Amino acid sequence: SSGINAEYGLEKKFQRSQYLSAVDRLNLASALSMSDVQVKRWFQNRRCKERHRAEDMQKIQHVRSPLLFYQHPYLGVADSLLLQNHLKSLVQLGNWPSPGTS
Repeated sequence: SSGINAEYGLEKKFQRSQYLSAVDRLNLASALSMSDVQVKRWFQNRRCKERHRAEDMQKIQHVRSPLLFYQHPYLGVADSLLLQNHLKSLVQLGNWPSPGTS
């Protein structure tokens, strides 16, 4: 499908540049059989997603825990942080072995 090809084309272009000129946007929209507005909105949403990802990474860097941070592939960063805090409390309660102990 065309949806997968469009997503790939948009993402590939985004990796080269997060901003498109009006001419580039029109050319990309035409090549992907999308409207100019659809491409414009996709890039706006993708930049927003990238900003949120960067903010989440900053939050992760501030987490100080004896456990290594692990982001589950199906959980978002917030859920992963909740999981990490839960595991940390289990270690503190003695219900889970501390890292590095057997």
